[in-house]
Amino acid sequence: MASLLKKGGAGKSLPGECTEDAAKAVQGAIAQLAEKYGVDLDENAKAAWKEEEKKSELKGSVQERYEQAAMDFRKKEQEDAKNSNKGSGKFITQETFDSVVQENIEDFEMEPDEAAADAILQFESQGVDLSNIVKTSGGANSGPVPGILNALEEASTVEEAVTLMKDLSEAVEVSEDDYMIAQSKDANGSIFGAVGRIDKDSVPLVKHALLCFATLQKFPITKASDVVPLYPLAKPVLRMVFESKKLKDIELWSIACKVARWSCTKNENTKESLFNTYGFNGHIRTALRVGLGWSEEDVKKTGLSHEAVSAVPDEPNLPLLKEALLFLAIMLVDDDRRTGITPGTFGRGRMMGKWKNNLFILSIFLVGKLILIFFFSCFFCF
Repeated sequence: MASLLKKGGAGKSLPGECTEDAAKAVQGAIAQLAEKYGVDLDENAKAAWKEEEKKSELKGSVQERYEQAAMDFRKKEQEDAKNSNKGSGKFITQETFDSVVQENIEDFEMEPDEAAADAILQFESQGVDLSNIVKTSGGANSGPVPGILNALEEASTVEEAVTLMKDLSEAVEVSEDDYMIAQSKDANGSIFGAVGRIDKDSVPLVKHALLCFATLQKFPITKASDVVPLYPLAKPVLRMVFESKKLKDIELWSIACKVARWSCTKNENTKESLFNTYGFNGHIRTALRVGLGWSEEDVKKTGLSHEAVSAVPDEPNLPLLKEALLFLAIMLVDDDRRTGITPGTFGRGRMMGKWKNNLFILSIFLVGKLILIFFFSCFFCF
């Protein structure tokens, strides 16, 4: 207030004793404004005071408050250090991290946990993103996954391999560290390798291999940023399901359609590869026909009368029909929004709608007759 009174008209200063009069005048003006607009200044002041008192209220002793503040500070400091390196683009392999931990143990005689903590500190101080690393003293050799994969490599029967695949799925679902260990040890290769080595015509073995593979891929994905190229061996295995006579099983075909759909979601490259290179242009139609409940002879035909196509089958295979239609929907939608991706949706749609594929088009009309059945069969459940 005093600074405002230093200069009056024509650059002259007001006397110092007028400060009190000026303050009273301002207070009076504020009171008049409050009265004019119906504002209770006393109530506002009390409310502000209580709010300030509430914010400043502290519980516990001084020592307890000090310890809690120190813990909060250390936690925030650790989180900041961890997050600052995410997305830095600097990564290391699991083997590199494990070797540094082992070096700390052998050369500096550290305890395993201390050695791991020191390795984490070293790499984070260098700006390395450790989000892809198992940050325990045992590294990639810790937990149940290494033992499961070793046993799977030596398995010789379908029953043994199926049990191990179930154990692997459970392990990676429960622990993020176990998931990263499985990825670092090429668990997908062990799974599909077991199929080829033991019995590639076994429905239970192929079924559980696809389910375990889906778990390792963390299907279904939720964000385009999570999309990764489809594991190379998965493509021939999916094609084998539809081309092998010994694998013609409704449940297995349903699982194959689901895994293929998950693989193609937000992934244009996989769509093009499966559709054009691995025969899914035809496999989709075959799955739809079988799902519609057509006889084996009708499925093989390239053309049928409208009456034959439109006839409602006595026993449609609803689970397969549902998965085949959902797979078709993914194939014909432009959902990959990543930079630089050129969608082939129009080309796939045009190919599926060619006149020579009118059997496929006519089969779609039958879906309308099955709508009510789909609702009762949880059609929209993935």
